[in-house]
Amino acid sequence: MGLAPDRRPHNAALICKARRRIDVLFALLRDRQPYQHPVIHEPAAAATAA
Repeated sequence: MGLAPDRRPHNAALICKARRRIDVLFALLRDRQPYQHPVIHEPAAAATAA
């Protein structure tokens, strides 16, 4: 293949990320919905400690 053996895990990770993005794009087209950023909630302990 011409690639060093230590590059294969990196390439596999890139393929995994690309597949995840394709899955998201497919779901957006299938459902005909705009992309919505995920809402990230902070833990309650951090909010009360401040």
